[in-house]
Amino acid sequence: MNVIKFAPGLIPVFKHGTHDQKTHGSWATDGNSFDAVGAEGEVLMAEWRKKYRALDKYLDSKGMTHAWKQIEADPTAKKMRAEVDAVWEEQRALSNKFYEEHFSQNETEDFDRLRNKYVVADTPTLKMNKQLREGGGLTQRVKDADAMCAMGVVKERVGVYRGAILPQEMVDSLKVGTSFVDKGFQSVDVSKSSAEFYAESRKSDGADGTGVIFRMTLNKGLNAVNVDYGEIAVQRNATMTVTKKSKSGDWTIIDVGVSK
Repeated sequence: MNVIKFAPGLIPVFKHGTHDQKTHGSWATDGNSFDAVGAEGEVLMAEWRKKYRALDKYLDSKGMTHAWKQIEADPTAKKMRAEVDAVWEEQRALSNKFYEEHFSQNETEDFDRLRNKYVVADTPTLKMNKQLREGGGLTQRVKDADAMCAMGVVKERVGVYRGAILPQEMVDSLKVGTSFVDKGFQSVDVSKSSAEFYAESRKSDGADGTGVIFRMTLNKGLNAVNVDYGEIAVQRNATMTVTKKSKSGDWTIIDVGVSK
């Protein structure tokens, strides 16, 4: 008997032997982006990463950081930062267009407050998700994130990406046909490159494990909200079903269908 061990917060639901991947959206046939907007975004993200890394290299050569005051005081760094930001704004506009096409969102007067609480201070949000996945209870921050996600819904099945650094044991346990519940909120992205950049950043910050890109088909009715710059926050307790698993260079690619 094979025993599948899941990390805290990932609850197995069922496993079945045969699976028709055609029932799980475009990822079964499309190995790149969900649609033309996503494809255009990939081009922009490649350009953004190139410019960002050039800026990073220049700052390192000068013994500088990305601190705003340091960049403003250096004409070359200031120009390079402006070029990075210009491409990012183009990507932002494309991402917003993608969201409007595939999601509906009811923004109340309270939305900006809830969104800012979720995205501006990244560390408390990461801590909240860690606690949820370890069995933590309802805090005010969790309730606020619930209220925020409830303001958006998937109109029709749509493909997005999520980058993560996961323990190899967990990656090995995620076999085709396995379903599990993620007790945390998930931040996903329109762009595969953005998802890769996020995962690489997590690894640079000390996260230990295997680089994973989830190609996620969000099913109709799932709660998800646009928190800007390509990031979409997906409700907690979503059910994830693995439909395909492959390798691309150093990345493990896991296709999943996601539903309420």
